[in-house]
Amino acid sequence: MRLRSLPRVAVLAGALVALAALAALAETVYVKVATARILDKPDAFEGKELKRAGFRDKLERLEKLPSGWDRVRLKSKSGEITEGYVRTSNLSTEQPKESKQGSNRLLTALAGGQGGPENVKTAGAEGLTEMGRDYTKNNNLEKGRLIVEGTMDKMTTDLKAHEAFLREGRLGDYAAPRPQKGGGQ
Repeated sequence: MRLRSLPRVAVLAGALVALAALAALAETVYVKVATARILDKPDAFEGKELKRAGFRDKLERLEKLPSGWDRVRLKSKSGEITEGYVRTSNLSTEQPKESKQGSNRLLTALAGGQGGPENVKTAGAEGLTEMGRDYTKNNNLEKGRLIVEGTMDKMTTDLKAHEAFLREGRLGDYAAPRPQKGGGQ
């Protein structure tokens, strides 16, 4: 009787070790861009969008693929769980800082200001980046800068038109994946 129960114990122990290993692989990551599409497969064009995760959303990284995609799990506030794939470049292991202008987060991001997604740097709600401010000051363009910033503060964004623009131009999430560094290519 002891010999028969030994394989069951070994199988159970092996299963517990495997589950512990999977739990150890899971890592908390945060969205560092304005929105990150969670797809059913790691392909920007062929993958079906399951959900969108927003800036600073917390995800669980289940697997890091060498193709520049991560398999992730998102748990919504209502308890709904979505598992899918997100570009690795859209995620960070450190939580991004909150925007000072939470409602104007996209424009804050475009400004390169604190708390915005890190993948874009230009003019916007919080003004120019340090280099841009120096340029306008050194070239006597302060008045123009204030007009541009004031105008941009009043702008709104049509997210569907933005998404169509990115898809058509193969930009952002629709761009071809970059070769991995040190990947022998």
